[in-house]
Amino acid sequence: MTTNLERWRYFYKDIESPDLFIDWTFYCTISAALQRRVCLDQVPHLAIGRPLYPNLYVIFIAPPGIGKSTAAYGSVDIFKSFGGFDSLETLDKRLIKVAPSSLTLEQLYRYLNVNHTMHTLDPKYVVPNPKGKALTKYMSSPLAFFATEELGTLFQENTSDLVKFITEGYDCGDFHRETKTQGVDFIKHMCLMLLGCATPDWITEVSKNGLLKQGFAARTIFVWGDKKRHIRRKYTYSADQLKELGEFKKHLLALTKVYGPLTESPEADEWFTKWYEDGGEINRLNKDRRLVDYYARKKVHMTKVGMVMHFADKTDLTIGIEDYQNALAFLTLTEKDMHMALLGTSSDNPAYMIAAKIEERLNEKLKLPDGHEIWTPEGELLMHTWEHCTNGRATFDEAIKYLQDTKKIQVQPSNGKPCYRIFKNKKNS
Repeated sequence: MTTNLERWRYFYKDIESPDLFIDWTFYCTISAALQRRVCLDQVPHLAIGRPLYPNLYVIFIAPPGIGKSTAAYGSVDIFKSFGGFDSLETLDKRLIKVAPSSLTLEQLYRYLNVNHTMHTLDPKYVVPNPKGKALTKYMSSPLAFFATEELGTLFQENTSDLVKFITEGYDCGDFHRETKTQGVDFIKHMCLMLLGCATPDWITEVSKNGLLKQGFAARTIFVWGDKKRHIRRKYTYSADQLKELGEFKKHLLALTKVYGPLTESPEADEWFTKWYEDGGEINRLNKDRRLVDYYARKKVHMTKVGMVMHFADKTDLTIGIEDYQNALAFLTLTEKDMHMALLGTSSDNPAYMIAAKIEERLNEKLKLPDGHEIWTPEGELLMHTWEHCTNGRATFDEAIKYLQDTKKIQVQPSNGKPCYRIFKNKKNS
C-alpha cells in the first residue's frame, strides 16, 4: 500500500457501503484526529477574524440498509481502540473526544463543558497573557460528533439555539449561552467534527423546521448513496488487512501531536486564487436549487477538505497544490448527486410521487408485446401525472431529472420531442 487511503480501502474492501461513504469516512477520521490543533495561516490558540480549521460536517443520506453506519462506524471503532471508552473513569484518556451515541443538545453542552483538552504549548507559541504572565497552556473544547444514527434526537431541539451552536462549532469559536432555568454555558475554543447518517425521512423533518435554510446546509457536505457497491453476506479481516489498518493508526497517532499554523505553498496559493477568482465557486457542476447555500461556501469547503487531504499522508505544515486539486476533484464527484440527498421523502415531496408514477407507467409498457422497444412521449407522461404536479411543470421536470440522474430512465428525441423508457439493463432488457 502506498497511501493511507489505499490502506483504508483495502481494510474495508468487503463491506457493502458505497465507495463515497467509505472515502468520506476516511477523511472525517483524519479531520477528527486533527481537531483544533491546525489553523490556516494562524496559530490555533491566537487566531482572530474567521480562521479556518480542518473540521468537517458530513452527513450520509441513503435509504435503509445501504451501509451508512457500516462505513461511518469505522471511525468510531478506530478511536475506541486508542482507549478511554471502557468506563466513565477512563474518559480523560480519550485521545479524541467522541460524543455519546445518543444525546440531546443540552447534554452536548454539558459534555463539551466537562471534556475540554489542555495543550502544553511549544516554546515558540508561548505568549504573555493580558496580565503579562507567560501563557504556556491552551484550552480547547474539541469534539468528534459521530451521530451515526441519532441525528433525529439532536435536531429536534430548539432550532435557533442549535443553529448558533453548530455555526460556532464549525467556525471553532467560543459559545456563550445563558438561560433562566439552565444556567450559563461557556465553551472556550470549541471545535465540532460531525459525521452523521440519516434517511431521506430525516431531510423531510429538518426541512419543516427550517434548519436547512439557517446555515446548517451551507456548512454541511451531504453525501448521497442509493445502492450497495456489491453484495457480501458476511466478511472478515485478514492478517494483511489488520496490518494495513495498524499502519494507518500509527499515522493517526502522529496527527494527534501536530500543532501550528498551516501555510500554503506559493503554487497552491496561486492555483486556488486563480480557481476562485476565475469563477470556480460560481461555475456550478450541479445546478439544482437545493445546493445554492452549499455552493455559496464552496471556497470554505475546498479549503477545509484540502487541509484534510494534506494530512491524509503527511504531518508537515505546508499545503501543496495537489491537496487543493484533489479536494476539488473529490468534491466534484460528491456534488454530482448531492441534490438527491436533499430531496426528502415521497410523503413530503411531490416530485418523488411523480417519479414513482412515471416509473410505474413505463414499467407497464414492458409488459406489452415487445414492450421493451416502446418509447413513451413526454406528453403522455405529463398527462398521466398532471393532477399530482402541485407546482405545475416544475414538479414534473424535477421528477424526470431525478429518474435520469439515478439512471432509471432513458430519453431520446422523436419528432423534436423527448420520449422515455425504463433504463435497459440485464434485468429488464
